Amino acid sequence: MGENEIYRVFEKRWHRLCQREDADEHWAELMQAATSTEEDWQSAFENNQSLRSALRELQKRFGLPKSSHREVLEWVEKRFGEYTEFNNRLDALLDRFGIQHDWRSAIYQRITWRSPSVGPMFRLGFRSSNLFDDRRDGEFELVLNPEVNLSNPFIQENILFHKVLNDPPPRPRILVDSSEGMMDWTPVWKWHERYPELSLPEIAELLNYSYAYVRQRHKESQARSGQ
Repeated sequence: MGENEIYRVFEKRWHRLCQREDADEHWAELMQAATSTEEDWQSAFENNQSLRSALRELQKRFGLPKSSHREVLEWVEKRFGEYTEFNNRLDALLDRFGIQHDWRSAIYQRITWRSPSVGPMFRLGFRSSNLFDDRRDGEFELVLNPEVNLSNPFIQENILFHKVLNDPPPRPRILVDSSEGMMDWTPVWKWHERYPELSLPEIAELLNYSYAYVRQRHKESQARSGQ
């Protein structure tokens, strides 16, 4: 299973969400927060020439921007001491200019490899459009405008998407002591407990199995557990 399956499943979920009768109301609420987010970004970064000048000097010092995110990761792996110094200097700059650290990931991505995706997710009210938290070894963070209502279904769906993208479902594993290649689906069902919003047909699509096959495995699991 790869990212393509996740994107495909959530594209369908997003389409269904947009068909809801209350979709326009929830989207309008989101647009208000998104406008505020865009204005905040313009003030914090785009129109802050003093900060941008200081960040250019920081880039020169550390040979930035890199040509790609992969090159940034190689820099982290091979020259971690230098990378740590860069992060410390970046934090000091943000403090000196009074920039809220809500914006740190977005600014980090912009100056390390000129990420083209800084900005588009502002339309959802996200302050951080690049969800890779650069200092926590591959974890993801979502930084929302304080005006965003977390009960908004568009926000909930987006958060679920990024959680699953970062924590995809495991494939069933072959039992070690099985001579017939029987599969253990326990890891899949434990994963499903973390994401009950996803249906069995969606899990089947994520794993590239037929729905009938997954439904049968689920029934067997429930029978064994006495549910």
